[in-house]
Amino acid sequence: MSQSSSPSASVAAAAAPIDPAVVAKVRAAAEAGDARAAYELGMAYANGEGVQLDYVEASRWIRQAAEAGLALAQRTLAWLYSNGLGVEADDGKAVHWYLAAAEQGDPRDQHFAATIYRYGRYDVAKDPERMLHWYSLSANQGFAPAQCELGQLLLKGKYVARDDQLAFQWLSLAVVNGSRTAPKWLRELSERMDPDLLHQAKKAMLTQAAEQDS
Repeated sequence: MSQSSSPSASVAAAAAPIDPAVVAKVRAAAEAGDARAAYELGMAYANGEGVQLDYVEASRWIRQAAEAGLALAQRTLAWLYSNGLGVEADDGKAVHWYLAAAEQGDPRDQHFAATIYRYGRYDVAKDPERMLHWYSLSANQGFAPAQCELGQLLLKGKYVARDDQLAFQWLSLAVVNGSRTAPKWLRELSERMDPDLLHQAKKAMLTQAAEQDS
């Protein structure tokens, strides 16, 4: 029941009704306990695809998938609770499900968990230790936004002891992994670093890259 990422294909898919037999097959699998099918059925209700638009029914099926441990469903259910769609808005439940998704190991969810504790979102108390925990897990999986955030924190000495060499490493990795903001911070850091320390940092990065390729 997924659609192509192609714009033209998406328009065509939107114009054509979904075969009721497909909906029936997905529903049968969901009722049998298939978490992925339950999520797909929930999203069908959320988007009005093949069934009547119904956020309450959507939340019911998405919750079934979330409770079965599907991270995508947990993330989506958290969003429903944060926006009050199909369920009563509840920041506590939103946080619960966002963190449940992060526990599954997806670096994007881990990064979002870090922002919750960094900025105190959803009435959660700010917690630098938990923030750094989630940023580190995400960054170590190569997620550029988390690598950039860690680099900035180390550069500024915010929440952690200032460490220019480690900041250089994280910002360099963020650049390699496609961060658009990391180059600015890396230039700023390079301009202020002691030349010998900068040389050491670059050498360490080259050595690490060589070890990974060997």
